[in-house]
Amino acid sequence: MLTVPTLSQRHIDNMYEFGKHLGMAFQLIDDVLDFVTDEANLGKPSGADLQMGLATGPVLFAAQRYPELNAIMLRQFSLDGDTERALELVKQAAQRCLFQFRDSLSRKALLHVAANFLQRDR
Repeated sequence: MLTVPTLSQRHIDNMYEFGKHLGMAFQLIDDVLDFVTDEANLGKPSGADLQMGLATGPVLFAAQRYPELNAIMLRQFSLDGDTERALELVKQAAQRCLFQFRDSLSRKALLHVAANFLQRDR
C-alpha cells in the first residue's frame, strides 16, 4: 500500500517557494531569450512581447522581488553581465528554498533539476 508522507508546513512552504522561483526562472529565461536569441533559434519572433507592449506577470513579479532587476529590464539586458546577473538572482532564490531541507538525495535531485532547467536555450 502506498502512503503519502506527512510534511510540516515549513516543508510545504519551502517546496511552494522552490516551485514558484523555478517557474519564475523559466519565464525569465524565456523573456531573456526574447532579447538575445534570433527567431530561428527561439521558434517565435524575437522581441515579440516587447513589440506588443506586453509586460508579462512573471517579469513584473521578478522586478518586485528583486529590485536590482528593474534597472536591468529597463535597459533590456543591454549591458555586459545583465543576463547572467538576472539569471543568477533567480537561481539563488530557488536554491535558497531548498537549502532549508536537510541534505538528502531528494534535495540533490531537486537542485540538479533546477540547474539543468536554467540551462535551456530555446
